[in-house]
Amino acid sequence: MPERQSELLTIVPLLSSPYLLVKKTARDQFHGVYHHHPEIQIEYVLAGSGVQIIGDRYSRFTSGDLLLFGPGVPHLRRPDPQYWREDQTKNFEVITLIFDPGLFSAAMLSIPAFKPISQLIQNSDRGVAIHGDAQAEVIDLLIESFTTDPVKQINLLVNILHCIGNASDLEYILPEPLDSPPSDNVSNRISNIYSHALEHFRDTITIKDIAKVANLSEHSFCRYFKKTFKKPFSYFLAELRINHAATLLNETDQSISEICMESGFNNFANFNKWFRRIKHCTPSEYRRRYQV
Repeated sequence: MPERQSELLTIVPLLSSPYLLVKKTARDQFHGVYHHHPEIQIEYVLAGSGVQIIGDRYSRFTSGDLLLFGPGVPHLRRPDPQYWREDQTKNFEVITLIFDPGLFSAAMLSIPAFKPISQLIQNSDRGVAIHGDAQAEVIDLLIESFTTDPVKQINLLVNILHCIGNASDLEYILPEPLDSPPSDNVSNRISNIYSHALEHFRDTITIKDIAKVANLSEHSFCRYFKKTFKKPFSYFLAELRINHAATLLNETDQSISEICMESGFNNFANFNKWFRRIKHCTPSEYRRRYQV
């Protein structure tokens, strides 16, 4: 099979293979770039946590998450800061399976037994989160794939897709498919915006600052961001800060006032206002509800 041209090839070396199964850590493979590619990607988080942006949806990921991204679904995943430190002791590991949907011909997908796989591939452009019994079964099949020969790997891939396609508790990440994958220029602009925001959300980020990153005037940036992401940049920035604060509330014993400052808010009243707006409860209520 000839080498396929894909933005992914500059990040993960598919070379001429239509199938790739790898384990990734925070240090060796996670690039934090908003990108898309024509391959289908299944990703299982063995250990670790971080932030992800799929299409225009921002959320957190954590150990045990299992996702499928279809062709052209733009995505970014960034491990939390502690996994990048030289003295870090926490493990971060992800299993990624990437394959060319062309492995399955139209004739094969027209077979009645392959209907769940055909429908899954058709709906994969919304991104899929796998839960419940299907999640456990797919994880076992992914792990088994590491210890078998290439022909059996393809058979296991069929079993993985069949299991997901028949699952009753799938969660679609995007409410509807994107109109079309962003162009390279748009992907680069969005990636620059996201990377800067994720890196500096604890600091003051003015519209002037972020517009410069996007290479736009302030007025043009505000229109561009709201049109692209269906929300103003101020709301997106608040989401980053509040989700970071929620993680600290859940995973640490830091005081709420310390978490407020560490999350980029310069006063407690503003922090409380945004927390209620995004999480629909106060920080202390959130801690009591979710902290184990």
